Amino acid sequence: MDATTVFLSPKEMSQFLDYGLMGFGAFCVLVFAFLIFTMMTKKAVKSETMTILNRFFILVLVIFGSMFAFAYLEMQTVSARVTEDIVKYENQADELAETISKLELEGWSDADLAQLRNAQTTLAGKLRELNRYAEGATEDPQLLKDTEPYAAMSTPERLVAIGKTKLGTPYLWSLQAVLPDTTYDGPWDNSEFMGWVVYQATGNVMGCLPKDPEIGDCYTGHWAGEPGNNGVRQSVDWGLASEGGILIRLPMPAEGKGGKVGISLGDGRFIEASRAGKQVQISDARLEGYWDFAVQLN
Repeated sequence: MDATTVFLSPKEMSQFLDYGLMGFGAFCVLVFAFLIFTMMTKKAVKSETMTILNRFFILVLVIFGSMFAFAYLEMQTVSARVTEDIVKYENQADELAETISKLELEGWSDADLAQLRNAQTTLAGKLRELNRYAEGATEDPQLLKDTEPYAAMSTPERLVAIGKTKLGTPYLWSLQAVLPDTTYDGPWDNSEFMGWVVYQATGNVMGCLPKDPEIGDCYTGHWAGEPGNNGVRQSVDWGLASEGGILIRLPMPAEGKGGKVGISLGDGRFIEASRAGKQVQISDARLEGYWDFAVQLN
């Protein structure tokens, strides 16, 4: 078991520290207020009453002091466990990289190595989060939609612009992307690439289940239930003619039909993570009847 399951997730740890600081600040304000009250009322209040107030204040001081001491000790325990887990995960990541390199030399295919690469990406994601906490990060990373130049763009423009920044990054079937990671450069498969772009462009988890950016697994079939409240379903003709529209082809394994999802460029072409090209690329238009529907995001 690791620190994120035994204790708290990095995000929860940050919130815990925030509340600790808020409590300490409130305690300082309380002490200051009591000192002012004492100076203002010392001559006007009977000694018996002042004694009661002093004892009450001491009781409050002990309670708050104990709570803060407990919070500090808990923080130190969690921090120590995080440091231990960073070392553990780094060792596991090195061993996994060596195993993958060895199997590549033995001629194993990308499809055979997909699960190992997926585990490698998951480990890398855990290490990023734990290192962010260990380095004192207390805020979630910004989405690309909140940064320049994307903040001033409409959603369709943002989808295309963000998608184009990843042209040439590697494709790998069945690999799970890290949706909240603004710097992630793959590898990814078709659905994970789209899930990452949509999340970075809008802040919404789409085409992935569960609807949690930390653990959501993206799949073209999950687009059957989209866009929900995050947009409207449109015709294929609209999608082909609209730059930034999402083009959807749902998988039908029983009929040998594979799924596909891409960002329309408005001329029939679309941005995708391509199995054929083994990279994120701009692909040529498909024959009529290829796509099932389109999605227009808010």
